[in-house]
Amino acid sequence: MGLTNDDIAALVAATARAIDLPIKPDHLPGVKQYVRLAASMAEQVNGFPLAPHDEPATVFTPRDLDAPK
Repeated sequence: MGLTNDDIAALVAATARAIDLPIKPDHLPGVKQYVRLAASMAEQVNGFPLAPHDEPATVFTPRDLDAPK
């Protein structure tokens, strides 16, 4: 199920309003394009079939660069 242009416009407007983020009119096409890209990536990830025996990857924890070695 893909998002329509109206869906994306509504999502961007509602999210911007919810977090009080002004978006300049000339930036709006790029924001909508990115949301469409992110949605398509999420659709691919969500569409990947997993078997019951599949396990999640380990959690990446970056090391503290300021910690003594």
